[in-house]
Amino acid sequence: MYQKSQHIYFYKFGGNATVSIIDSADIIQVVTDPDEGYKLFTVEEFYKNERPRFIGKSSTLHPLTLEGPAITFYANGHKNFIGTFKANQPLGETYEHYPNGRLYAIMEYKPKKVAFDIFSSTQSTRDSLFVSSYDSLGNATLENGKGYFFKYSPDFKAVTEEGPIENMRRNGLWKGIDKKNSFTFTEIYERGKLVSGDAMDSTGVHYKYTERIKPASYPGGTLSYSMFVGSRLRNSIYQNKRNGVVAVKFEITAAGKLCDFKIVKSLDNGVDEEALGFFKSSPDWLPAELYGKKVSSYYTAPLSFGYGPPRL
Repeated sequence: MYQKSQHIYFYKFGGNATVSIIDSADIIQVVTDPDEGYKLFTVEEFYKNERPRFIGKSSTLHPLTLEGPAITFYANGHKNFIGTFKANQPLGETYEHYPNGRLYAIMEYKPKKVAFDIFSSTQSTRDSLFVSSYDSLGNATLENGKGYFFKYSPDFKAVTEEGPIENMRRNGLWKGIDKKNSFTFTEIYERGKLVSGDAMDSTGVHYKYTERIKPASYPGGTLSYSMFVGSRLRNSIYQNKRNGVVAVKFEITAAGKLCDFKIVKSLDNGVDEEALGFFKSSPDWLPAELYGKKVSSYYTAPLSFGYGPPRL
């Protein structure tokens, strides 16, 4: 008889790191192996009060990759989110609710084509469309893709962004506050595209931008990076002697300097040291930007050693 296993994890609110004992946890996650002949794990999460927090499916055990219908709940038992996922991103219509149980927003997510960029982990492959939204008393602020939208903090205690919607997309002047990163901002949109933004940090300095989050990148982009790594792999004494992947994590400072190198996936000492040497010899990168301000960030670079052409 086919035996299914259950895998239990304990989490704190607001993080992906597990804790070792249930007394330290806010969330209990139970992942059950797929049914015989199926590929998806069943995922259930519970609050400490034993009420459900999440019910859904995942194609991976840990960390999760959500697939198919899912529902989340507040600790008071009211529904929070109802929707469908594909490759860990929402797809189709989703329904979000206030903690009092009233409907907050209906969104629609559609696939969109995104140009390949190895540096842009923030790129979304979904187009976010605003269908309807309501205040906490049930009064509509946005209907049939036209109106005004308020985006709230996760606890619904503060408005973090607001602005007009036309044809289900942002349009016109939006304003918001990012308390975590200490920015206030105003942005101009045209048919859903960010045209310009102006942000002010906690010291009163203003920054202009056309992307809220711009990842760090190698000068010249993906092609230049591929040529830089490929040339070093071709000349490596290990290229045809070792098979496997080394992953190097490093910091790109706000000035574009690379530092704090760490091997996060090892092959052997010799290959690891050579991989570190590749990136220690790298020219300065273009630093990441947040609301137009240059900031430090981290990047993890995999290198494949083995027979055949060099691979990133």
